[in-house]
Amino acid sequence: MDWLAIGLRILHVGAGVLWVGAAFAFFFFVQPSTGVLPPTGRAAFMAEVVRRRFPTAQMVFGVVAVLAGIALYWRGTNGLAATTSGYGIGFGLGGVAAIMALAIGGSVIAPTTKRLAALGGQLAGAGRPPTREEAAAFQALQRRQVASGRAVLVLLAISVVFMAVSRYL
Repeated sequence: MDWLAIGLRILHVGAGVLWVGAAFAFFFFVQPSTGVLPPTGRAAFMAEVVRRRFPTAQMVFGVVAVLAGIALYWRGTNGLAATTSGYGIGFGLGGVAAIMALAIGGSVIAPTTKRLAALGGQLAGAGRPPTREEAAAFQALQRRQVASGRAVLVLLAISVVFMAVSRYL
C-alpha cells in the first residue's frame, strides 16, 4: 500500500473541496448578498470577512491542494516522463487551471478583499454615510473582486472537470 500517495490524495482532494466549495459559496451566495446591504453595512461585512480570516483560509486550502497535486502529478507521470499521455495532459491542464486560479486569488482577490475591509473599517468608524468618492472607490473594488472571482470560478471549474476525467483520457 502506497501510504504517501494516499496521504497526498487526501490532502489534495480535501483541500480542493474546501477551496472550490468556499469560492463557489462566496461568489455565488455571500458576495452577491452584500448588494442588498447599505454601503456602511457592506463595508462592515467585508471587514468581518477579513477579520475572520476567510481569504487566508481560502489561500491555505488552495496552496495545499496545488502543492499536493503537484506531488501527485510528479509521481503519476514518473517525474514528468509521461506528460504527453492522456493522463498527463488531462491532469496537467487541470493543474495549470488551478495554479492560475490560485495566482489570481493571491494577487487580486485577497488584496482587493483586504482593501475593501480597510475602507469598510474607515467608513464604519466615520459614523457618517460614505462620500461620493468613498462610495465610488468601494464599488470599484467590488467590481474588481467580482470580475476576478468569476475568472477564478471558471478556472476552478475547468480544473475540477479535468481532475474528474483525466484517468479516462
